[in-house]
Amino acid sequence: MKRMILFLIIVLCALVVVIHLNQLHEHLKSYEETYSGPIEYGYDSLNQLEDEFHYSEQLVESMYFAKEVKKTGPSSFLASFEKTYFGTVQILFPEPLINDTELEITIGEQKTDDKVWVRGLESRFGSAVGINYYHQLLTLPKGSKTYTVILPERTRPSERILPTYWKGGVAPFCYCEISGYPGELSTSNFIQKAVFHPFDDTLSSFVSDNEILNEVYQLCKDTAKATTYSGLFVDGYRELTPYEADSYINQLSWFSVSNDASIAKNTLNCLLQNHTWPTEWIIQTIFLAYEYYMYTGDLEYLRTIYPNLQMCTMSNLVNEIGLLDTQLLDEKTENNLGVITVRDIIDWPTSERDGFSKTRIVSQPEFWLYTKEGIRYKYTSLLAKLFGFDYASLLYSDLAEDKFSSRYRLASPNAVVNAFFYQALRYMEFISAEIGLLKESHEYKREADETKTIFQKSFINRKSGLVKDSVTSRHSSLHSNMFALDFGLIPEDSIDNVVLFLKSKGMSCSVYGSQFLIESLFKYEEQEIGLSLMTAEQQPGWLHMKYGLKSKLTTEAWSFYAKQDMDINHAWGTSPLNLITRYLIGIKPAKPGFVEVNFRPKFASLRRIQAKVPTAKGSILIDYERLENVVSITITIPEGVTVFFTIPLEADIATFRLDKKNEISANFDTEITINSGLHDISYEID
Repeated sequence: MKRMILFLIIVLCALVVVIHLNQLHEHLKSYEETYSGPIEYGYDSLNQLEDEFHYSEQLVESMYFAKEVKKTGPSSFLASFEKTYFGTVQILFPEPLINDTELEITIGEQKTDDKVWVRGLESRFGSAVGINYYHQLLTLPKGSKTYTVILPERTRPSERILPTYWKGGVAPFCYCEISGYPGELSTSNFIQKAVFHPFDDTLSSFVSDNEILNEVYQLCKDTAKATTYSGLFVDGYRELTPYEADSYINQLSWFSVSNDASIAKNTLNCLLQNHTWPTEWIIQTIFLAYEYYMYTGDLEYLRTIYPNLQMCTMSNLVNEIGLLDTQLLDEKTENNLGVITVRDIIDWPTSERDGFSKTRIVSQPEFWLYTKEGIRYKYTSLLAKLFGFDYASLLYSDLAEDKFSSRYRLASPNAVVNAFFYQALRYMEFISAEIGLLKESHEYKREADETKTIFQKSFINRKSGLVKDSVTSRHSSLHSNMFALDFGLIPEDSIDNVVLFLKSKGMSCSVYGSQFLIESLFKYEEQEIGLSLMTAEQQPGWLHMKYGLKSKLTTEAWSFYAKQDMDINHAWGTSPLNLITRYLIGIKPAKPGFVEVNFRPKFASLRRIQAKVPTAKGSILIDYERLENVVSITITIPEGVTVFFTIPLEADIATFRLDKKNEISANFDTEITINSGLHDISYEID
C-alpha cells in the first residue's frame, strides 16, 4: 500500500511537472515569436531619440563584388565578401530567368560551414542573438535579370537615416546564401551595396614589422569606416543608439584615420540633446567636446555648446566633503539631463568590473524576495535554453540578473566616477579659457585642484599606495586604479605600485575599458605591456575577435560568455586604432586644429613602421626603422604645421641628430621644434 501511494505521488508530481513545462513551453514560445519574423536584427532598447537628425545626404554608397562563391548544393550558393558593410545585396543573374523561380536568400554577418548563420542553427555561438541576419523567401517572375533585397527600415537613431535614393533599410553582412537558382553563379553575380559616411582610405595607413598589430589596426579601421552608416557614431546595430562612451572612443579612432569632422559634430549635437543613463558617460560628453575642438579648432561651435557642457560636469552632486556622489541625484538634475534614471556604470558588461565594491541597499526581507525571484527567473532561463528558445532564455537571464543586482548598488561616492569628474573639470578649465571666460577657467582650476587633493585623501590606501573603490571600501579594482592613473590622480610616490598592480591584472576589464587601461600604461612608459595587450593571440584580445569570433569588425565584448546578446559591429572596440596613432606613433594635436602637433613616439620593441596620420592640415608621414641600437625616423610635415618632437627616454642624447645636425644646446630640452617639410631624425638607444 505504501509503495502504491508513493507511486501515485510520483506520478502526480510528474504530471504536474509535465503540465508546468508544457505551459512554460507555450509561454516561452510566445516570447520567442515576438522576436521572430521576416527580419532578425536583434532587439531594440527603450532608449529612443526624441528628435530627428537628418544626416542622410552626407552618406555615400559603394558597391563590392563577392570575393568567393561556393556551390553548396545542386541549386545553392554561398557568396563571401571581403569585408562586412552595412547595406544590402544585389544579385545579377547571368541569364534572364526562363521560368517563375522560387528563391531563398539569406544575408548575415556569420556563417557555419557552408550556410549563413541564423538563430537555431548549431554553432559555436550558442544563443548569440546579437548576430544579425536577414532571411527571405520569394518568387521571381520569368524574365528577371536582377534582384535587390529590400530590407525593412529601422527608425533609429532617427526617422530617416538613409539617403532618399536608398530603398528600404540596411543590415551588416559579409555573406549571402541563395537556394533555388537553377544555373551557375560566380563572384560577378553578387554585389554588396554598402552605405557609409564619406571616407578616404588613402588618408591613413599603418604597417609595422608586427603582423598581428597590422591586422588589429586594419580590423579597427574597417570598423571605423563601416559603422558610420547612420551618419552618427552609434553603439552597434542591436541598439542603434549613440552613447557618450562609445562615441568618445569612436571619435578618437575616427580622427586617427579621417580628417572629416562632420560626423563627430553630428554625434555631439545628438548627445547633447539625448544623454544616456550612466554617470561617467554623461561626463564624457565633455571629453568628446574637448577632443573635437583639439582636432578641428572649431571655437565657435565650442562657444555655442559651452552651457550644455557645464551641466555635464554634474558638479551639483558634489557632497559636503567635495566628492561627486550619485546618491544625491534628484529629479531636477535628471530632468535637466533628460534622463529617467542616472546611475554609475564603472564598466560594461557588469561581469567585467573586476569585483568593484557594492553596497547592499535593501532590507533583509526584500533581499530574500529579490533572491527568490532571481532564482525563479534563472530557472526559467535555463529551461528556455533547454527548449531551444534562445531569445526567451536571454530575456529571463537579464531579468534574473536585474533581480540579483537590485539587492545592491555600486558603492558611492566611488573612485571611478570621481576620476572622470576630475578630468572633466580640467577639460572645462581649458575650454572656458579658450572661449575667453577666464574667471570661470580659474574657478574650474580651483575646483579641480581641490578635487585632486580630496580624491587622494579619500581613495588612496596609504599602506599599499593603491586606489580603493570607495571611501569605505578596502577593495582595489583595476578600474579604480587605471582611471586614476590615466587622469593623473596618483601621487608620485604611489605611481610605481599602481603600475605594477595594473600589469599584474592584465586585461581585467571590458573592450570599453581597454581604451583607458592601455592608454594609462603608455603614458607611464609601459608601452611594451600596452603593445602586448593589443597583440594578444588569445582571449581577451582583438586577434580573438577576428579569428576566434570570426568577426570582420570589432565586437562589443570579448566573448559571448561575457555578453550573450553582444553585437559584432561595435566601434568602441576600435581603441587600438587611436592608441597606435596617439601613443605608439605618438601623434596628437598640441594646439586646436593641428596647427601645432606633439610627436611623442613610444615604439616599444617594434623595429619598422610606416604610417600616415591625417590632420586638419593634411597627413603626417612617419617612416621609422631600428637597426640594432640605431634609430632613424623620417617625418613629412604638412605646410603650416609645427611639430614638437619629444626625444624618447631610451635615446642616447649625445647621438641625437635632426637633419644630420646636433640640435642639443647647453640648456638642453627633451622637446625639439620641427617645422613643415621633410626631416630626418636619428639617435642611438642606450
